[in-house]
Amino acid sequence: MMFGVTYYIIGSTTIREGEEEIARQQISASKIDPLKEYITSCLSLASSEGLELIGKQGGYIYKSQGGIVEDPLAGEIGKEYIDYDQTKVHYGIYAPKSNVGLVFFAQTPDYPWPTFPRLYHPITGEYMEKLEGYYGRNKLPPFNKTQENSIPEQLEEFTINSVIGCIDWASFTQQGLNITAGEANISIVFAARDVTFVLKWLMEVTDLATGAVTDINEFVVVYPVRLKKIYDFATLIMDNDVTDITYDIKASDGLITSSVMQDVFGRDDLVIIKDTDSRILDKQYEFRFMRKNRAPALYYIPEEDIEGPICNGSLIQAVPPSKLNIVDSCNQNSFELNFTAIDPDEDKPEFSYNKLLPYEIKPIDVNVGSFRINVMVSDGEYNDWQEITIPTKSG
Repeated sequence: MMFGVTYYIIGSTTIREGEEEIARQQISASKIDPLKEYITSCLSLASSEGLELIGKQGGYIYKSQGGIVEDPLAGEIGKEYIDYDQTKVHYGIYAPKSNVGLVFFAQTPDYPWPTFPRLYHPITGEYMEKLEGYYGRNKLPPFNKTQENSIPEQLEEFTINSVIGCIDWASFTQQGLNITAGEANISIVFAARDVTFVLKWLMEVTDLATGAVTDINEFVVVYPVRLKKIYDFATLIMDNDVTDITYDIKASDGLITSSVMQDVFGRDDLVIIKDTDSRILDKQYEFRFMRKNRAPALYYIPEEDIEGPICNGSLIQAVPPSKLNIVDSCNQNSFELNFTAIDPDEDKPEFSYNKLLPYEIKPIDVNVGSFRINVMVSDGEYNDWQEITIPTKSG
């Protein structure tokens, strides 16, 4: 009899626990899905906003926007960022800051080097032409998470802060649920064709009416944005732009294309990168950054190109766009000088001179033995120049 009673009690308990477990699962299934969908929606909203911001602002999300990067000061507009399209677009390309030894120079007229584009070759003893050099600085934030203010770190911090701020726990209390949430963590996977946001957030959800308890932990959203490929493309064109004065930053690899809006802030340009395979909410993804205007470079005018001497009364005439005609009044040493310049920002260089032309050689020029004139080239903001000396003689 005792064995029978014990067997009955054990059997009844097992059946009751099984029934309670089934009831618990049924309650959880009917009430937990809206909570999962709500948190996933918050994650989707936060991650899409973060992707858009970091793309439109040149890889930066500021503290006032929920990011980790210190906000630029108002006085830094046009230096660190510009206000554009309701965003703060950071500068990605800056002008040269300082000299690099005695090789490259930041300030005109030595910029980029005094005999540009000629360089003396110490072995051959001859001059060679070189167009690669130091024409600016690439300030794109890093993609390596171990480095300060990296793009992954910024996206993670912005997304987690935005998700936490999005959740309204009180609304679920009104629905009869008590939620105890642990620490939220997010990881981002930058794959070849998309970006995946994985939110790990352990929550214990209790149905206040039945006492049923359920744990939820992981939420995932995926966007077809090839952010790492776009970043690599941006790095490539920026590196080329600051090292090769002939490089045109308008480029394409077939899917990713860069374009330029010139003179968006003063003479500074806005560079826009688009990828046909990257979209957010049916809009093509964009990555933007500002490019600081840089000085044009005047090709060095060798002394051997300057003939003469020319006589009193000789005429120096400017022939647009980039030539001087020197007509010798003695009809012996007339010659012409052709000038060349190039601009790293694809601006059109304009030539001018520090003398009012045409100019007639005067006795004072003959007395000092030469006539000096500055050949200048400008992009509308910066000038590069070289003083040339034309020998004179009496005649």
